[in-house]
Amino acid sequence: MAKGVFNLAVTGMLAQQDRMAIIGNNIANSQTTGFKTSKLSFQEEFVTHSGQYINGTHNQFGNGVRSSGVSSDWGSGAIESTSNPANVAIAGDGFLPVAYNNTLYYCRAGDFALVEDPNSAGTFIFMRPNGAILLGGVGADPAVTDYVRFTDSLGAGAAPTSYSISPDGTVTALPATITVANGTVGLQRFNNPDSMQRLEGGMYRPTSLTSATTVGPAVPGTNGCGTLMQGSLENSNADLVTEFTNMIITQRAFQANSKTITTADEMLQTVLSLKR
Repeated sequence: MAKGVFNLAVTGMLAQQDRMAIIGNNIANSQTTGFKTSKLSFQEEFVTHSGQYINGTHNQFGNGVRSSGVSSDWGSGAIESTSNPANVAIAGDGFLPVAYNNTLYYCRAGDFALVEDPNSAGTFIFMRPNGAILLGGVGADPAVTDYVRFTDSLGAGAAPTSYSISPDGTVTALPATITVANGTVGLQRFNNPDSMQRLEGGMYRPTSLTSATTVGPAVPGTNGCGTLMQGSLENSNADLVTEFTNMIITQRAFQANSKTITTADEMLQTVLSLKR
């Protein structure tokens, strides 16, 4: 009996340890652009059945707890205006399509900068600090074709003097001698975004279980997608008050499980001290 109780308490302590790691990560990313907080779910461990009484009740015991998955809070963070016209925030639902390590990914963080394409002199692209590049489509179709990019038709190789990203994802630039390629930015929505693989830098990659609401990115403001806000960034949706409250609850649960171990140990000591 005592051995079983020890194991029960250990599973509880390990589960609360995992939850504390999630809370710590939420707090650490409370200032991270586009960050979405996570929540750890638990489920009862294997249940032991040792018989059934004549009145129908069962003699069954749980064997502790274990982690059953991590879900994200996809609620929007506060949108903050910046002085960088390359920054883009999503007001509402959806993900921006980006190329990262030559693979299609999605992100909420629009912390782009306009930089010269290292593979094409005189061409300018929108790049995140981690190297992810904004993707767009042609004309009125936001289906991903290639990088959103500016090229000077006169061959001067200069960046545009000004450019705009409209709420519906249309990218334009001045002066007129700059041409915009793939200048229609769409947003991709998913029915089950928690099924996507989460990578560092706020990057997400769909898996075989991920269900998209549309075949490809939709025009911002349509199909349930949010709109784009140029010169703005979405802040983390972490709420420190909530996280600190969860931290206290988790700490107390960890202590309670440790108390189960010490109590079971005292009971075992009592048994061992019995004399015939």
